[in-house]
Amino acid sequence: MGAENRTSAFAIARRLVTAPGLWAVVSALSGLVLLAVVGRLPGAPLGFPLDDAWIHLVYARGLTDDLVLGYNPGVPTTGCTSPLWALLLAPLHALLVSVPGDVDSLLASVMVLGGALHVVGAVVAARIVLALGGPSWGAALAGSVVGLSPPLCSAALSGMEVALTSALMLGGVLAAVRDRLGWAGLWLGLAALARPEAALVGLAVSAMSVARRRGARARVRGFFGLAIPALMLGVALVAYNLWASGRPLPATFYVKAATASTDLADRLLMGVRGLLRQVPPFGTWLGWLFAIASLLPGRLFETSARRRGDVGGGPPGQAVAGADTSLYHPASRVMPAAAGLAFFAGNLYVAAPTDPSAFYHLRYVLPSVPLLIVAATLGATALLSMVSAPRVRSLAIGVVVGLVAFEIAGSTASTSRSHHNDVRNINDVQRSIGEWLADRVPEGSYVAANDAGAIRYFSNRPVVDLEGLNTPELRSDPDRFAREHPVVAVAVIPEWYRPSSGTSLRVAMQRTTDDYTVTSFPAMATQVVAVCPEVASSTSPDAHGTARVITLVGRRTVTLWCRPWTPDGVGAASAWPGDRGR
Repeated sequence: MGAENRTSAFAIARRLVTAPGLWAVVSALSGLVLLAVVGRLPGAPLGFPLDDAWIHLVYARGLTDDLVLGYNPGVPTTGCTSPLWALLLAPLHALLVSVPGDVDSLLASVMVLGGALHVVGAVVAARIVLALGGPSWGAALAGSVVGLSPPLCSAALSGMEVALTSALMLGGVLAAVRDRLGWAGLWLGLAALARPEAALVGLAVSAMSVARRRGARARVRGFFGLAIPALMLGVALVAYNLWASGRPLPATFYVKAATASTDLADRLLMGVRGLLRQVPPFGTWLGWLFAIASLLPGRLFETSARRRGDVGGGPPGQAVAGADTSLYHPASRVMPAAAGLAFFAGNLYVAAPTDPSAFYHLRYVLPSVPLLIVAATLGATALLSMVSAPRVRSLAIGVVVGLVAFEIAGSTASTSRSHHNDVRNINDVQRSIGEWLADRVPEGSYVAANDAGAIRYFSNRPVVDLEGLNTPELRSDPDRFAREHPVVAVAVIPEWYRPSSGTSLRVAMQRTTDDYTVTSFPAMATQVVAVCPEVASSTSPDAHGTARVITLVGRRTVTLWCRPWTPDGVGAASAWPGDRGR
């Protein structure tokens, strides 16, 4: 009896150790801990590596306070490209922030949420490999690579929507592979609320799910089964956008989008060489070789799977509810690669990667990476299973795993250091300016800013977004909006915006951070807060009450109304750089 118990316990332990899901969980948790610890700066406060993360928290606060997706108090707007992420952050903000500026608990909870979604994504990636007939070692490899990938771990702790989008897209693909199209439509519809480009993933998965079904009636049922949940969510989002702004798409699309007309091939090449080369296993030819192999003819997969006697997806031609869901059906086999490439190409079509070496731009395409890792793993299992000699095959698998592990290990420390240095940069400048304004600007007074995240969040003062992303009326009806929202200060990057020749501003404070790595443009390391001098006469032709007209030039020309204001405890404000002698 004792021997039987020991044998049973050994079998259970062995099953746990070899379980792909367990490998995925352990790998993801290990990757998150390494990213969080290796490059952390001693004594540094918590924070996010991008100012955009604070924009999401501004919208989360708007949901908490006013029950609308609003940037400024009580004003619904569409500047949040990930409304679902803001919706998830809102209860965290409501529960954990009782005193403005006391945000450490909130920051930790946002990172825990992102980390949990990252773990979920790693587990689902492993399950997709199994569902498509991959071996257990291949599923464990896919989950482990997703879990340990340093850029994905950085994104999970960045306060951004990357891990959420990835998990939902992976879940949609897994449901579609299993022919659970209603669930697939729901997950992919939610993914589009987390990141708009995911709508293209829904289209790609829909087309392949319909293609593999037998008969016109089954195809129609399959299409509507997947499309209806996604369409309902999409209609709800468009309805909100129309109600809030009069336009069907988010304001960010109309401001930022620069769709490719003739340079899409160049953008894709830059995306591969400049963006994904930072992400294991696509830093070398290895990942792309295996990803391409996932597109090889189905007979190769069938032969290799029969040879290893390890077909997780069932025998060729197995049907579920009128659909062929086996690995060997082309529409099933290429689904992860097609879905990942749809998101990747769609993002680059909308916006060019102008700064590919920075995480700021890498995060836009990162949601596609787990799907591409799944595709590469499927290709690897097919190619390696062609080796008939078991010992040689085991050696080849070991070599591949070793090369991928080496690539991950080689980038972990540098990615962690960059992540924590980016956090320091944002805290030094944007967060510091927001806290400075919170201590001095009268409540309810407007501030103008070109970085609209931490300055808005920490100042807790309404902000005129100079880029027009969160206050789109500054672009659509600038004269009226500026007149109705006079500011008392402008917080800008001097290299981006400066007063016109007819405008006098005085610099009240300046913040600069060293070793700037958030982007590749060092001028963005410095920002100033400027105020208007007193109006000489209340009868001045440009006076509006106590306000006067100011014009900023640079990235774009912006005209504002500015109320004279001298911050307490600042003393005499200095002249704008280059403005002395006016």
